[in-house]
Amino acid sequence: MITSTLSGAAAGSERVVRGPLIVCLFAVAVQVLDMTMLAAALPVIARALQLPATQHMLVVTGYSLVFGCALMAAAHFGDRFGRKRIYLTGMTGYALCAGWCATAGGGTELVTARCLQGLCGALMAAQTLAVITTSFGPRHRTTAFAAHSATAAAVAVAGPVLGGLLVDADLGNTGWRAVFLAEMVCALVAVAAAVRFLPRHRPVPDRRSDPVGAGLGIAVVAVLLSLVLPLGGPRSVPELAVGGVCVAVALPVLVHRGRGTGRAQILPVALFARREFALGAVAVLGFSAIFAGLPLTVSNTAQLGLGFSAQQAGMLLLPSALGAVAGAISAPMLIHRIGTVTLLAGTVLFGLATVSVAVLIDPGSGRIDVPGLIVPLAVAGIGLGWFAAPLPALLMSGIDPDDTGAASGSVPTLQQLGGALGPVILLARPEQASADGLPIPASATAGSAAETGIPFDSAAASDHLAALVNSLWIVAGMAAALAAVVLALPRERR
Repeated sequence: MITSTLSGAAAGSERVVRGPLIVCLFAVAVQVLDMTMLAAALPVIARALQLPATQHMLVVTGYSLVFGCALMAAAHFGDRFGRKRIYLTGMTGYALCAGWCATAGGGTELVTARCLQGLCGALMAAQTLAVITTSFGPRHRTTAFAAHSATAAAVAVAGPVLGGLLVDADLGNTGWRAVFLAEMVCALVAVAAAVRFLPRHRPVPDRRSDPVGAGLGIAVVAVLLSLVLPLGGPRSVPELAVGGVCVAVALPVLVHRGRGTGRAQILPVALFARREFALGAVAVLGFSAIFAGLPLTVSNTAQLGLGFSAQQAGMLLLPSALGAVAGAISAPMLIHRIGTVTLLAGTVLFGLATVSVAVLIDPGSGRIDVPGLIVPLAVAGIGLGWFAAPLPALLMSGIDPDDTGAASGSVPTLQQLGGALGPVILLARPEQASADGLPIPASATAGSAAETGIPFDSAAASDHLAALVNSLWIVAGMAAALAAVVLALPRERR
């Protein structure tokens, strides 16, 4: 049982301890639901609103850009004005923006609502790691973070399936809009949970604000995200060079402004001087890229290449998501026995399972042998769970109390940067795909294609599957790189 480490916590006040964790679990559930349900519904949204390719991607990347830019400033606001106040502001705004998305009549309106939703999501998400870190001591923090990861994995199981069900059911003629309506309801429940369970956080006396440093920090994150997000097409070499120079010039200025001046740093560059935090940051980037990019790639391949419905595409991902739940639940026991070597075991298991899936898929057949992939997909999920559960605790270990807010803003920023990189690196792009990224019209229905295993366009299906296999090999290479990062950690940290 998770027990309190809060000073002055009375014996028997168990709900005071579990309450903040419940609120954090609601927060991660809302975020993962957004990502997974939208992945299942996005092709349908693009067809229904006749979105051009740029707006099609901006529904996801516009949210990601604003979310990533605002995270560290949001963490600072939580330290200064109180985490409960900022969390409630963000989650309430998130619910309202989800309702706006559900009523959007065109691509421009939907992208605008998603960008504002990203801002509200940042206000909410930046508080969660700080709440867990300050509510639990080192002994129980890993278990709390494991519960956080298990919740994310469990919602990842339900998200694609629920998104597909809502789209296909077309309740009240809502179609894809039901996805955002469901998000709004979940966010409102999260607001009620925070009002009930989240204790008030007394802001610490704030160090002098640094508007210039804050602007530079946000600009650095914006440049980094804009370089990898497909906001208007791929970046040219000169654009990449200019962006890299801007970041290289801004980072030393940020270090200088935060060194020995007592200013509150929006971008805590000094944290990355710690070897554990720097290596952990690389691990977070890699894991987030896989977690965000791979499901979207599989969903696109299934729907655009094989004629699967949104619900059927979600079911295809079910074994890996269930495996991730099992991995996250079992991770604390493994950590107790073998420590953070659990991370290494997870990356190796995930990498081997990914290779197995890549070998088992035959692009020339134009179909996926779904039953034959159940076991390797489940094993891959277990490996991801073993890696994800200990990772936040490892990254937050040894952080000074004064830096907790900054670190809790940095971690989701890293996750968002990795989540932006993932689809760019992994998203399957078959050579014969249509110019706007939408599926080639089919004579057969999605249901008949899935039931018979015969795709509606065999040539297009082979192209999509070949691209998916290439993405799987890239993922296997990323897993090997993550294993090398874990081995590079100081011995006491692994």
